[in-house]
Amino acid sequence: MKITVKRRKYIVRYHHHFPYRTATTCFIQNARGQTIGEGFAECSEKDNYCKATGKKVALTKALRNMSPESKEDRAAFWQAIWKEREMISQKKWTV
Repeated sequence: MKITVKRRKYIVRYHHHFPYRTATTCFIQNARGQTIGEGFAECSEKDNYCKATGKKVALTKALRNMSPESKEDRAAFWQAIWKEREMISQKKWTV
């Protein structure tokens, strides 16, 4: 997924390790394709695997790893991701 935060372009990618392992990895890359943040979320054996929850936890850890300067920067990143997700879901349902 490509997003823009404060005029900077980023690529957010997810890798789901299912069914062999119930885990999700999130990679945040800059416009040149260099990984600048990475997060990993693993589901407990007692829980049901959920891609949405894995994405959220892995992205949170990737943002922490990337360490945006302030809370406002992290909030802007989340807003850009939610905005992009809305656009993608609208495109899927248009005829």
